[in-house]
Amino acid sequence: MAATVSRLSGGRAVVGVGLGSDESGDFSRFGEESDLRVRASMLAEAVDIMRCLWAGTPCAPAGEHYAVDVPAAPAEPHPIPVWMASSTRSAPVVARAAACDGIFPISDHTLRPEEVAAIVAAVHDAGLRPDRPYDVAVSGNASPAWGHPNPDGVDLTAMAEAGATWWMESLGDWDPLELSMQVVDAGPP
Repeated sequence: MAATVSRLSGGRAVVGVGLGSDESGDFSRFGEESDLRVRASMLAEAVDIMRCLWAGTPCAPAGEHYAVDVPAAPAEPHPIPVWMASSTRSAPVVARAAACDGIFPISDHTLRPEEVAAIVAAVHDAGLRPDRPYDVAVSGNASPAWGHPNPDGVDLTAMAEAGATWWMESLGDWDPLELSMQVVDAGPP
């Protein structure tokens, strides 16, 4: 599916991955794995398989969780970046993110520039080469469409200087559709 979207969009697709949460039974109630360590291993294996498939190389890993046997095929015409969602800054989580093409830090508040800088430093400390392109997607509310300019008081210039490469305006399913459309129509702050 990601390869199809990438081709249809001319290479503008990004795949977001993460462990998710079972706090409301989203996995356990359906018989899915809920142990975080096992799920982390499953995630790493799945990302490796996706990258193998997109590269067009034969894919038959003797994985612990997935059995695939796919012959070589043409590589995808556009690289498909993988961004890791991260709700913690633990070493294994940061290491998984460093192996990807970007990170989407999840927080209960709008991150401050110094927090973004700390995340960028942690990803580099976990092995990200300084010459490798890497995205840091930060979310919050800065659109004037919310009724007043920059409701979260975000300094987007400072965010960029700290290492943020993407700003994502936070829209929730509880936001009225009309307001959501106004935020989209307003464009980037």
